[in-house]
Amino acid sequence: MQTLPLTIVIPTYQRHHLLGRALAHYDAFGLPVIVVDSTPEPFTDLGNLRNVEYLHRPDAPMPHKLRAPVLENVRTPYMVMSADDSFTSLSGLRSCVEFLAANEDYSSAQGYYFGYWLRGDEVALDLYYRSVETLDSLVDSHRPEDRLIQMFSRYSAMFYAVYRTDCQREMLQRFPDMIRNYCIAEFYFAMMTALHGKHALLPVFYQLQEHAPGIGHNETFRNDMHRLATKPRYIGEFDAFVDAVAAYLAERSGRPLADARIFIMKAVALQAWQRKMEKNPGDRLRTEWQALLNKTVFKARKREITRLKRKAEAAQLQLAVDGARALIGPEGRAELDGMVRSLGAQTSAQEAS
Repeated sequence: MQTLPLTIVIPTYQRHHLLGRALAHYDAFGLPVIVVDSTPEPFTDLGNLRNVEYLHRPDAPMPHKLRAPVLENVRTPYMVMSADDSFTSLSGLRSCVEFLAANEDYSSAQGYYFGYWLRGDEVALDLYYRSVETLDSLVDSHRPEDRLIQMFSRYSAMFYAVYRTDCQREMLQRFPDMIRNYCIAEFYFAMMTALHGKHALLPVFYQLQEHAPGIGHNETFRNDMHRLATKPRYIGEFDAFVDAVAAYLAERSGRPLADARIFIMKAVALQAWQRKMEKNPGDRLRTEWQALLNKTVFKARKREITRLKRKAEAAQLQLAVDGARALIGPEGRAELDGMVRSLGAQTSAQEAS
């Protein structure tokens, strides 16, 4: 197989126990891998890995720590960021690179993400980020401002897509130094991606991602731009984000800067609208009263309702997984199944030892 003109970049922090597993997976691809590690202590278990370039950047914040490595060390026309707890598919990377090579107006592409839990020696799957009903979302308008609205009509994370390297370089060069909040950074990259070019969601197996404790429990990382836009602690970062993205939209579209800012705020409002709206005091009171009844008078009934609800959710989850598996083709299914078997075998071996 011809080597893909693509570099894999793995940002990591305080998760060396996951990094070794990810490096073993990617080293087998024969592609250049760059690790950007901000853990205070360096990772030393590189073993006989042939294609890994390890860069130690202790305590550097994300994504600032990626700027120099991407600008200076990525030498291929395409690149992909990969989390240290995920396994991106080789066939998915190949499909994305081939698509981008054939469609110059697209800046990025990705496929379907599957999530997994380890339950004993079994690996349970779900469909990560989206349901099967939203697998056809498009970000393909010829106008950058319209692509922005398309993206936030059915928003999903795009940070781990395959990118043209020049797109990632431009986003990192323009990234405001003062931004530290993870959510604001994520939306910066999502919006800049849509403004740079079209984004493709291909019907291919792209990544297997573990459901594990992460950063979502911390308020700093909650995916709620409306809260961040109005909370005094983050107003400066939010304003820097809006200024940077609006300036880029004005350049790409030719619109006045004031109009560009309106489009940015529309996208933020669209994302906030899709989130569950805050309940008024009356709603909260009724919710608390119902919770009290469920724990006392209606305790047995509540248990049965919960059981039926979980059963329905499990059936819907399986429907989503089956629907996505049907779309990714024989090669994707074979690669996904191989990863699942490997994870199950690793878990069994660990338990035996």
